[in-house]
Amino acid sequence: MACAVPKTPTVADLIDKYTGTITKRYGRTKEATLATLKREIGCVKLSDLHAEVLRDFIDPLDKDGAGGVTIAAGLSFFGAVLTWTRAASRGPERDMGACALHADRGFQAQVSGA
Repeated sequence: MACAVPKTPTVADLIDKYTGTITKRYGRTKEATLATLKREIGCVKLSDLHAEVLRDFIDPLDKDGAGGVTIAAGLSFFGAVLTWTRAASRGPERDMGACALHADRGFQAQVSGA
């Protein structure tokens, strides 16, 4: 099956695919957090996603007074997107999220631990 893969898949691509695929309604907090993640780090290519990117996302939140629980929830929501992407890449149906991972081997290795 041929996949239409963006040449440089980004964090925003994964978040869009996740929010477009998940049928379970989630709360306003998760929706707002995913929107913030998309706005702040959405343009980051998957191959450039590393701990420093997340640190650069978290530090301003911390300086603006966000508590540990708020920051942990944001990271948890982003973790859900990554976990979903990993599961989708191994599932029987190869959707855009899975194809994006296969197009970007560096990020795939980080997610799968390979």
